[in-house]
Amino acid sequence: MTRGLESSNGVELASVDSLKVLFQSCYYIIVDKHWDIRIDSKMWYEKHTVQKQLGLRFPELADPGTYYGFRFYHQLDYSTSGVLCVALNKAAVGWAYHFFKDRRATNAYLVLVIRRGVIDGCLSGLMSE
Repeated sequence: MTRGLESSNGVELASVDSLKVLFQSCYYIIVDKHWDIRIDSKMWYEKHTVQKQLGLRFPELADPGTYYGFRFYHQLDYSTSGVLCVALNKAAVGWAYHFFKDRRATNAYLVLVIRRGVIDGCLSGLMSE
């Protein structure tokens, strides 16, 4: 049984069971964060978070010395899906911090269009680049 949000239009919604792990090492877990799911929360009414997904999938890796149990060293907005990196120890956070601080880490945004329609003129210029 999936403990997720119900879909009204057939689109797959997030659930606490649906964590997609892209990479795992002794230093990092890299996951594919679903859209419309918070990364973390201490609020009892927040049923679906990446924090809870990680806690269910990797309870042995949770660190009770951290506020959320895991070290989220960068953020993605609630409605944004994408690659989310989680450090598993203080050293890994330090290494990642230096990559961001020294601007050796980059990010990119990709928009996927899943329905046919008219593309606005300003968007069509971006798509041809």
